[in-house]
Amino acid sequence: MRIFHNLKNRHILKFYNWYETRNHLWIIFEYCAGGDLLQLIEQDKKLPESTLQKFGRDLTQGLYYLHFNGIIYCDLKPSNVLLNEYSTLKLCDFGLARKLSDLSGKSSAANGGGADNTEENGSKRKNGTPYYMAPELFNDEGVYSFQSDIWALGCVMYEMYTGLPPFKASGLQQLITEIQTRPFEPITGCSALFSDLLGRLLEKDPVKRISWEHLRKHPFWSKEVNGRKLPRQPAFDEYLRKHRNVDPDSFAEQQDSEGYFIPNLAHFKQPGRADALRLSQQVKRNMMKKTEGNYAVTA
Repeated sequence: MRIFHNLKNRHILKFYNWYETRNHLWIIFEYCAGGDLLQLIEQDKKLPESTLQKFGRDLTQGLYYLHFNGIIYCDLKPSNVLLNEYSTLKLCDFGLARKLSDLSGKSSAANGGGADNTEENGSKRKNGTPYYMAPELFNDEGVYSFQSDIWALGCVMYEMYTGLPPFKASGLQQLITEIQTRPFEPITGCSALFSDLLGRLLEKDPVKRISWEHLRKHPFWSKEVNGRKLPRQPAFDEYLRKHRNVDPDSFAEQQDSEGYFIPNLAHFKQPGRADALRLSQQVKRNMMKKTEGNYAVTA
């Protein structure tokens, strides 16, 4: 609630108000007629690349806005993405989101918290949906960061195109092994630009993973995302210094570099023209329910 209240962006679910009755706490958000992205993927199985270009840019803009405001989402997945009647994607459910100050332990220290709280908020305690968690988060020293959210974006982009997450397993330990050590299964029929973007998003090493400066300018998008000045990440800086022997200042300078970005397009061919973006059947059904006054209610 604390995080939701101050966020105002077209790709973040809008919070209107809340009130409390004797037995319930009521929270009012904007109505999204399209349901969630997972329903759309299950319905359509595979989204055309023109849709991925639009949806992926929506997700990128929402995630970039959160990072600009010092918030790590920590749980980006299709079921946490809603669609309105215009097929605009909106991030929701910030139950696992973390502020950079919380991850660094500054807020705990300011409130009289001890070392245990800092360790719990920082590198030791990890929550999330394993299919979308970055490889470094399964290590004790790994920390939530812009880079871990960018990995999750890659997982969602992959799932929108194929219908399945990039890493699958029958058990948690096997899934962790897949995520940390094995390359994702290559996809066929996609454009060179999309293949390049996926490879850079799903880079296992957070130090080598695509930076925001290059992500927002990647030529897969029809138009680059407007730039923002991102805050430093104290917990990730400490991870770089202690566990990767990387100077945080040099890393930040490299991340902010505006050098010309040349994607790796070797060995790929452009596919034929993708189908035009369309409203899903889920949107149409929910819009009809709204017109008839028959709203679906979930507990």
